[in-house]
Amino acid sequence: MRRRKRARRDEDDDDDEENGGPPGGRRPVRSLIVGGAEAAPGQFPYQAGLMVLGRGDQGGSVSVARCGAALLSDRWLITAAHCCRKGMSVRVFLGSYPTMQDAQQQFDSSVVLLHPKYTRDNPGHNDLALIRLPRPVRFNSRVRPVKLPSWKHRGDDFAGKVATLSGWGKTSDADTRPSKGTAVLHFARERILTSEQAESLLKRQIAPYFLCVRGLRGEVSCNGDSGGPLTVEAEDGRPMLVGVVSHRYGLQCERSRAHVCTRVTSFLPWIASVTRAAVDP
Repeated sequence: MRRRKRARRDEDDDDDEENGGPPGGRRPVRSLIVGGAEAAPGQFPYQAGLMVLGRGDQGGSVSVARCGAALLSDRWLITAAHCCRKGMSVRVFLGSYPTMQDAQQQFDSSVVLLHPKYTRDNPGHNDLALIRLPRPVRFNSRVRPVKLPSWKHRGDDFAGKVATLSGWGKTSDADTRPSKGTAVLHFARERILTSEQAESLLKRQIAPYFLCVRGLRGEVSCNGDSGGPLTVEAEDGRPMLVGVVSHRYGLQCERSRAHVCTRVTSFLPWIASVTRAAVDP
């Protein structure tokens, strides 16, 4: 049975903590791309994998959540705030292929900055976090930052554009294996919707800093994709980050349903002030 109005964030939680969902209910968070295609090596050099680490019963570190992220510079990444946990460190994987843990470069970081207006009581909103790495990334053909939108794009809703979403999330609702970072990186082509289209599909009001997308062939983000990048092609041909995967409505990764990303242009001033990342005029 499908339940239409419950929000699910597209993260993979290995614990049983109940986290507040976006408007529509409090549910544990889960999330892979249903209906997507396998990525080629180096196809998404800005794609990062995250493992959130907690303290195990024996005192060692254990994985409590897995998400995606996007590399912004040699020291900063962006992801979804709901992926992170207070007091927990984050392990970052870069240049990974085919699985998340088959990484060229790996970092442990405890510097995670949630957006100042993000709260667990309303986690679908302001759902962004920035991660600072302890040392610079070494750029190569498989590790390269994504382009941020320019200031002139702040008023652009990107509606009608075809975007690309990538991640290591589940590839079907029938996939019952625990998401342990063993899935091959997948991607999907998504159409960015107008607010009116999104509200019609989701039967709810859409916040101005939400960016809603729908797969061209019904693809949808699923357990493990949270925090991952949504990009469009910029004027110079490079991928440009316009969204960060946040949540979906429904308990299953329902094909043909729209899902919600956080709109990057709405948060450009915060991103630029924290990371000092270059933003074109």
